[in-house]
Amino acid sequence: MAQARHLTKAERCSLFLLEKERNELVAKVFDGNVAEDGTEADKLKIKDLTVEEQIGIIDATLACLVTWLEGHSLAQTVFTNLYLQKPHLVEDKIIRAFSIHSLKLLDVIREFINKAGVFEEEDFQPVMYGYKLANDIPVGKATAMLKEVEEELLKKVKQSRSKPGEEQDLQVQAQHEESVALYSRIKFCRLLYQALRFISEEKERTIHLGIRPDPKAESSNRADYPTILGFEPLVNQRLLPPTFPRYTKIKTRKESVEYLTLLTTRLRTICGITECITFHSALDFLSEFSKTSPCVLSRSVLQLLYMNQAKCSEPGKVLGTMHIVDVLRDAIKAFIKPPALMPRSPLMFNPSAKEYVETFLSHSIRPFCTLVQISGHNRARQRDKLSHLLEELAALQEETSIEVRIPADQGIAGHVATSGELLNIHDAYAHPLFYRKMDETTGFKTRNILCFPIKDDKGVIGVAELCNKINERCFSFFDEEIAKAFAIYCGISIMHSLMWKKVRDAQHRSRLSNELMMYHMQVLPEDVKKLAETEILPPEEIYEDFAKLTFIPRSVKEPDTTLVVMGMFQDLGMIRRWRIPIDTLAK
Repeated sequence: MAQARHLTKAERCSLFLLEKERNELVAKVFDGNVAEDGTEADKLKIKDLTVEEQIGIIDATLACLVTWLEGHSLAQTVFTNLYLQKPHLVEDKIIRAFSIHSLKLLDVIREFINKAGVFEEEDFQPVMYGYKLANDIPVGKATAMLKEVEEELLKKVKQSRSKPGEEQDLQVQAQHEESVALYSRIKFCRLLYQALRFISEEKERTIHLGIRPDPKAESSNRADYPTILGFEPLVNQRLLPPTFPRYTKIKTRKESVEYLTLLTTRLRTICGITECITFHSALDFLSEFSKTSPCVLSRSVLQLLYMNQAKCSEPGKVLGTMHIVDVLRDAIKAFIKPPALMPRSPLMFNPSAKEYVETFLSHSIRPFCTLVQISGHNRARQRDKLSHLLEELAALQEETSIEVRIPADQGIAGHVATSGELLNIHDAYAHPLFYRKMDETTGFKTRNILCFPIKDDKGVIGVAELCNKINERCFSFFDEEIAKAFAIYCGISIMHSLMWKKVRDAQHRSRLSNELMMYHMQVLPEDVKKLAETEILPPEEIYEDFAKLTFIPRSVKEPDTTLVVMGMFQDLGMIRRWRIPIDTLAK
């Protein structure tokens, strides 16, 4: 309120009343006075919860967590759980420990994703809506609370376990299965939090032990509206802006378990980046991992694990041990073997050359760190960001390249190019055509030069220079003959290279044409016939919510896409108006 001075008095009053109403609503739910619609309501159960109720609350919370990671709002997913609003008021020991630990898990997930910065608007919603993520409770205390609950549940599991060869009462056996189900969930949440926090099990299927919905319902799990104790989807509705989506479909328990299973698998896969010592191997690993379409959390963890939370604009540590400049230097040395980086090269100890190399590497940190970061974005966004990176790399090349240009008809090389004759200069600085700025720019000292033309059947196509003959004052006649023979082979190589390039371009165009033809010929006649004989149904019969504004197009399954599109064509009257044959439309 203090920061909203730009608002009018009426707007500030409205904001104050909305915030007050939300707080009163949460307090009344906990106190058991009235429900949201103003009618008498039962008190929110905060103690003596049954095992089934505890399992149901945990499963529903994990489902909301997965839905949040899929790109939905936190206010419409996780914080529909009223136990997370004021966990210190919950008297049930298990739910209180789980609620506090869930808030800590939200905090570490948000920290990972925000630091990595590889999410877009459709990937993740970082807005917290003013909720406190149990910041007043230390991490060690929250973990200890959950660990204590886990140990108590483990004792119950051992006590209710049947001995070998002993028949167990059905009630005791059911109690044992429920204890195992609850213990497994608590342990999974703790291990997931620890794995994410420190960047560091065939499990029994117990999902059926949660609270089951009404068997008369249309489906086995109404994922669009939480039916679990302690969840209210509309509790945060007034916090959302008017244009915000008012409907969020929560993931089912089965989908949530599958999502979390894949998440743990991806976290194990991510650890393989620690074996990628070279920059090229790391890029290959990031590229292959990106092809699997991982979630935003696993992409963020991978980024921070490799770059060690380093900022792209500042030198950082790769994998926590190697400096990014050293990694880039080793990659360049292995890829092109430049003389300035070779151990026995004279340029290795040249002060000017060393300065140029260090300047280039320092300017290369940002674009190549950006390249690593781009590989962490979703596949749809990578192409757009790569185009901007290519512009940055082009600017880097233009900035760091040292070029000394002179007209083609001037200087020693220009004279040889225009005359077509070899030129042997014994003293470079005494010759009037020598361009001294070249030595001043590079720090090189030129003593003698042997310059000769490279020709083909049409004339001069290039010029080559040999500088500073070793152990002798100047180049000899024998050196001139060797240079002429070398020039002949250079001309032949250049001609063959240009011809090979033309052949490769022609092959590429031919292969591209063949791929386009094969792409348009992939549809099998029997598939077209089968689809053409299928009755065209309105999209509403395939997906009953298709015509509603709340329908999510991404929820259309791939096998149904063609049927839905054909139904849209028929619904819009395009088939009749344009007289489109059914087999053509199906193809």
